[in-house]
Amino acid sequence: GLFLMAAWGVPDLVDSLQRRWVKATATAEKGPRWLALPVVVLLLALAVETRTETRYWRDSASLFERALEVSPDNHMAHFGLGLMLTHEGKVDEAIGQYQTTLRLRPDDARTHSNLALLLTGVGKLEEARGHAQEAVRLHPAYPDAHSTLGVVLDAQGRTEEAIQEYQAALAIDPDDAQVRNNLGSALAKLGSTDEAIPEFRSAIRSRPDYALARRNLARALFATSRFADAWKEIQESRRLGLDVPADLLRDLSARVPEPRAP
Repeated sequence: GLFLMAAWGVPDLVDSLQRRWVKATATAEKGPRWLALPVVVLLLALAVETRTETRYWRDSASLFERALEVSPDNHMAHFGLGLMLTHEGKVDEAIGQYQTTLRLRPDDARTHSNLALLLTGVGKLEEARGHAQEAVRLHPAYPDAHSTLGVVLDAQGRTEEAIQEYQAALAIDPDDAQVRNNLGSALAKLGSTDEAIPEFRSAIRSRPDYALARRNLARALFATSRFADAWKEIQESRRLGLDVPADLLRDLSARVPEPRAP
């Protein structure tokens, strides 16, 4: 908006000044040449400032770090930096950024959910469950909050409770492939393999290249003696360039030789 004002307003201002100069001097000249000097100086100053600012726009992390230099209590910048650090695998630093975000904005369900996942990954399951439950309390219609709570409960061995949370997440967003896969894994863990198979298939329909869901499906098919279907899944995984677990190949080959691909 400011740049549009400058682009449209400055030429009009200069034109107005020129008309006033012509009227004041009673000449057809558009003003003394020195009027161009301030414009040149301004452009040079802007060029230097632009060069300085572009250093902060080279990537998202730099931008967030710059935002925090200018405004240390910017909760969105802390949250964004937490995301970047998570993608870079810097878990401890990301946890610190999310904790700072919650100090500034304790009612942010997204931050509670993201922090819970990271804490689960480092084995702090009770602390993780507290954040996940808080995310659900703050935003019951947020599917990621239910999904995260499911992951934490699953890691604690509370699989039946985890299944309820996965189902709650899918009631809000039925096309989430990762939650479908998690639900299938939880069902298989409880021995409900026949119920797990449709969940894995649904995950694959949403994401055909979802390697983990395909591996889980192949294992579930093998566990229910559907050897021909398991081979089809393995062959499709290969076609997509996905890795197939060596132990599954060995066990399946011991039962039924691999059929020729059509």
